[in-house]
Formats: sequence, C-alpha cells, structure tokens
Amino acid sequence: KEILESVIFTTVEHPEAVGVVYILHYNKLTARVPFMTEQLKTARLTGIFVTRDPDIVPDEERQCLGPGRIMVQDDSSPRPVSVKEDSLSIKHLAVAYRILQKREEVAMILEDDVFVSPSLWEDWSALKWELNVIPWSIVSVGSCYNHRLPRGEQLTEHIWFTQVMRCGHGY
Repeated sequence: KEILESVIFTTVEHPEAVGVVYILHYNKLTARVPFMTEQLKTARLTGIFVTRDPDIVPDEERQCLGPGRIMVQDDSSPRPVSVKEDSLSIKHLAVAYRILQKREEVAMILEDDVFVSPSLWEDWSALKWELNVIPWSIVSVGSCYNHRLPRGEQLTEHIWFTQVMRCGHGY
C-alpha cells in the first residue's frame, strides 16, 4: 500500500466531457502529455493522469512486486522486467486500488501513447450494451503492436473471450 501512495493523480478537465479516463504517464516522456491532452479534448473526455515522482522505482519497491518476473513481448525471448515497466506496473496497481476504493463500477485505463478515436466514449458506450449479456471483469480495447487480430472464442460481433490480455495499453 505504501508503494501505491507514491502515485499522483492529476485531473485535466474537459468542460463538455462525456466521460473520464485514467492515463498512465511516464514523466520523462514530456511530449506525451500535450499529445494525450489534445486527443482527450477531441474525444470530449476528462483525463486523470497517473504519475509518480520520482518515476524510477527503487530496488526495495521492485522486490515487493515479486522476484524473478519476466517480460515476453511478441515472439521475443524472455527478459527481466525493466525499471520503467515496474513504474508502469505500480501505476496500473494504483489505478485498480483507487477504482476499488472509490467503488467505481466501470473505468477506462489508457497508457500515454495510445491513439484515441474521437468517438471512443460513444464506441465504449455501445460496447457496454453488448457486455450486458456476458459476465466480465476486464475488457481490453484497441490493439497493440502486431496484436491486431482478436484471439479466443467470439461471443458477439465485437467481443472475444480470452484469458490473456496481451497488452495493457487500453482496458
């Protein structure tokens, strides 16, 4: 819990917002904030930027995340998780903790390098209608790198059941 308390939530309001999204941001990549802010504006969304200061995770905190963690991306060989990836993991955990604490029924979480469709919230609202007939906990939205095609069992026109979320860029 102490690790999660190092996370900072900063809201960028949109006066005509149709929804709110959490944006996981790495402070050193400063160009991403204006990029995401402009995309949120176009999509009429309020963004809650999730950061850490400092954004580097000390070794003692990294140990709390678990020893021996590995990353396998695409078809590459397994490698140790980087300090930056640990920072991102802590932000994902902090958002999940906040959602539970605030008892939010539904929340959208995006990383700071996604491309946001101007109709994202409307598309998400339509998708929720399809989700009404399916028990679900997490829905991955969009695509990541070469992970463009859905995998798993197709349940509805737009929904596939899978036990694997190949990327945490949007859910």
